[in-house]
Amino acid sequence: MTLSGQSILVTGATGAIGQAICRALAAEGAGVVIHYGRNRDAAEALLASLGGKGWCFPADLSDSRGPQLLWDAATSAAGRLTGLVNNAGIR
Repeated sequence: MTLSGQSILVTGATGAIGQAICRALAAEGAGVVIHYGRNRDAAEALLASLGGKGWCFPADLSDSRGPQLLWDAATSAAGRLTGLVNNAGIR
């Protein structure tokens, strides 16, 4: 089974685990929505390493409005999201 045609949002995508998840999803053909909190450069570098097949969006998920803003931006760009990987965390 491949993920061709699927759009998957990965929160906390710029950390080591998030990057590995994004790479695995992209390798299976998914379009990846890369969430980042502060590090835009890392998100854009990750997107470039995926061949530009995806999108990057910032969001502060500790703010009660953050998740909805992220979801709205992701669905606006990618259309229907078919998956979500909740990888974001606070240390």
